[in-house]
Amino acid sequence: MPEFLTRSGCLKLSLLFLGLGYLFAQQDSLELQDVKIMASPIPQSLMQMPAGVAQLGVANLQQNAGITLTHSANTVPGMFLQQGALNTQRLVLRGSGARSSYGTNRLKLYLNHIPLTAPDSESNPEEIDVDWLNAMTVFKGSFSTEFGSAMGGAVVFETPLQIPQSVRLIGRLGAFGYQKQSVMLHVAEGSFDMFAGLSHSTQDGFRQNSAYLRNSVLLMPSWRLSSHNIAATLLYNRQKAYIPSSLSLDDWRDAPDTSPANWRNAQGYEAYEKVTAGITHKYEKGDWLLRTSVFTQFRDSYEPRPFDILDEEQLGFGFRTHLNKDFTLANRASTWSIGAEFLADRLLRKGFENLYQQYPGGSLAGRAVYNTHNKRNNGHVFALLHSELIPDRLRLNTGISLSHARYRQSAVALEPKELDLGWVASPKIGLSWQVHPQSYVYANLSAGYSNPTSEETLDADSRLNVDIRPEQGLQLEIGHKVNFWQNRLTSNLSVYAMHVRNLLVAERIGEDQYMGRNAGKSQHLGLEWALQGNIPLAADWRIAPFASLTLQQHKFLDFIDRESDYSNNMIPGIPDVMAATGISVFWREGWRWRLNHHYVSGYYLNDENEGMTLPYNLLSTGVSFGSRLWDKLGVEVMLDVHNLLNVNYMASIVPNMQAFGTAAPRYFYPGTPRQWVVSVIVDAF
Repeated sequence: MPEFLTRSGCLKLSLLFLGLGYLFAQQDSLELQDVKIMASPIPQSLMQMPAGVAQLGVANLQQNAGITLTHSANTVPGMFLQQGALNTQRLVLRGSGARSSYGTNRLKLYLNHIPLTAPDSESNPEEIDVDWLNAMTVFKGSFSTEFGSAMGGAVVFETPLQIPQSVRLIGRLGAFGYQKQSVMLHVAEGSFDMFAGLSHSTQDGFRQNSAYLRNSVLLMPSWRLSSHNIAATLLYNRQKAYIPSSLSLDDWRDAPDTSPANWRNAQGYEAYEKVTAGITHKYEKGDWLLRTSVFTQFRDSYEPRPFDILDEEQLGFGFRTHLNKDFTLANRASTWSIGAEFLADRLLRKGFENLYQQYPGGSLAGRAVYNTHNKRNNGHVFALLHSELIPDRLRLNTGISLSHARYRQSAVALEPKELDLGWVASPKIGLSWQVHPQSYVYANLSAGYSNPTSEETLDADSRLNVDIRPEQGLQLEIGHKVNFWQNRLTSNLSVYAMHVRNLLVAERIGEDQYMGRNAGKSQHLGLEWALQGNIPLAADWRIAPFASLTLQQHKFLDFIDRESDYSNNMIPGIPDVMAATGISVFWREGWRWRLNHHYVSGYYLNDENEGMTLPYNLLSTGVSFGSRLWDKLGVEVMLDVHNLLNVNYMASIVPNMQAFGTAAPRYFYPGTPRQWVVSVIVDAF
């Protein structure tokens, strides 16, 4: 193996990128600005927050040329976004949710003030169009009390993209038949503001049975009326994504562009339409602020698989509100916030035989095999207090959330069953000490929980297991944040320990059949570090290096699964080392070149720790030039190349995958080979 592909080699490559910044930097001043986190109910400085919070801006979010969030998200320490296909992503924060078979759980997703996560904790980050995002804010771990204290934390997608009053046209063309066209419109007239976005994307894919089509619409009008602000959100997605499915080790190594014969012959795919609509009212007067959102979601999906055809219909509604008050506590500037969030939905699931073997040419629905009706609700109330205990020195951030969830299942000819998960209290306390004007140390202690997903609530007969309980955990975190070298570099270091009990386990007992139970305890230890720079070299030159490092050890403390004892085994799906480094070089007005490197160590495939993935290194690069042609027109042209060395790597796995019949278990999703994308962005002012 070449030296630069080894673990030591990847670290040397990472240091090289950073070293370029130190070697050529001059003494000119170009400061990094502190970020104010607006996604929290109480806005606060990122540097002053006593927690490991990260935020990605537009430049970082566009690293994958508008295709997915994968490359951008994996630059955040502690975050691991695995992509099996364009419609199959698993987002893991500090190890929470790593054992999920296909989707994302153990954390919460938001579109501004509107929750995107279903009441059973399932989320779909792939539904967000990257081109519309202005920022992505990541709250790591259970310190996210205001978002329900999920063990993994919360991710807030902030829209719309902040563009001048203009029309923006984006056209992208790339390898494997990738095409994307986007139109964005921003209008501001007096008290009225409107953002409208429309996108259409298609891709043939590099694997068999992996074609993809998506149309998306985002409308966000708002009105300012004295102390009131009213904003509406309408997000519409229509998607059809063929499913290449996972591969065995031999197929991943020898034929990564193939698809298993049963998925290929059935022409399996997932098609759905989803609408998220909401209205947010904000009232601000003096020291008071009240923000309330009401929303609804509808999803209609149809998914032919080789073993059946799944037809789902989901309708949900909810609200989120919080009230803030600025005040003085013992002559110290303080703010309190109280709030609540509630989600409820109805999920209808119908399953049919798939007759593709009797009638070749694709999937064909036969007789109905199951018909279930599920009702789920989930809510929490929270209270927060932020206070300066010592002015400009010591800050307190404390709070508590109370959460409750209930599931109900009914089916034809079966007695309805109900699962009440009861109330869970999750307190937190954090302190931030300002060592000097640009340096802070912090510590926090918080409790959190994770509700079971639908699969984790089932027994061997696919009925609700009324004895299942939520996972609960305790997290301790300490950290240091500093701006140095005349504010050209920012460093953020955190160390955490998390202990989880009532570990939720979903055992796969069939191709689409699971059985859930509480099975033990786990321990999550980690170190996360991020460095970001903005360094002038000369009058026309500037560089922006970055680096992130994640070291983690997540293991079962007490885990007995039937007759198997997995205590002290490592939790599958979690690499112990992740590193991302990169450098962007800016020249004159409009030229930019970037080079990024990403390293992921091997990780276990199953609870038995019987096999591991292979470590991999990825390089990507891009060059762009933008210019104002006339006063009313601007153009930017970009060329991006991902997986520059054309590495065959394991982009995602199906943890604890079972073998069926005599076939080898199909754990592996191959990563996309070298892919180029050309983008043209036109702004009409």
